[in-house]
Amino acid sequence: MFSAVNLYAGARFLLNALGILQTSKYGQGSNVFFAITLTTAGVVAFYVSIAKQHHWLALLIDASPWILTLLLLVANMIFGDYK
Repeated sequence: MFSAVNLYAGARFLLNALGILQTSKYGQGSNVFFAITLTTAGVVAFYVSIAKQHHWLALLIDASPWILTLLLLVANMIFGDYK
């Protein structure tokens, strides 16, 4: 389930990065970064879940890009210069 969400979000960011979809409010670099990160996490977690039968590890792999993004946003809000 979480792998499907990551693959869907990664595909949308990839289409935005290629210019096919134009619904993103983020820059080109952000779209490419999120497309690579989310798609890779979705594929790896799907493989770990199906082929290796390690569902807990697959869940951690799927959640890692979202947790990392949340931590970066919080750090940016705390340490950002808002003049």
